[in-house]
Amino acid sequence: MSHWRLIALAVYALAGAVCGLWCTLIMTRMVSMVNDRLPQDQRFAPNWWHYSKRRRLAQAYRRLYPAGPHLRQLRTVTILMGLAFLAASIALLT
Repeated sequence: MSHWRLIALAVYALAGAVCGLWCTLIMTRMVSMVNDRLPQDQRFAPNWWHYSKRRRLAQAYRRLYPAGPHLRQLRTVTILMGLAFLAASIALLT
């Protein structure tokens, strides 16, 4: 493997990791915003995330903040993360 491919692999993997952290920050902000408006017994715990819990958060966020930008940002950054890791995989395998 050439040095350029290793550099490309490192850059794409780092970009994917940064996007992953960015997604975490967006989700944390969404949880905070939604929990501020929900009753105590309906709030989201900050740990143990899975698909159905993320989906319930997205539904609650959409209901409480219909014009909120965080869902669109989360979708965009998730797509960027996937593309970065795909590019890293291509750099690794070619």
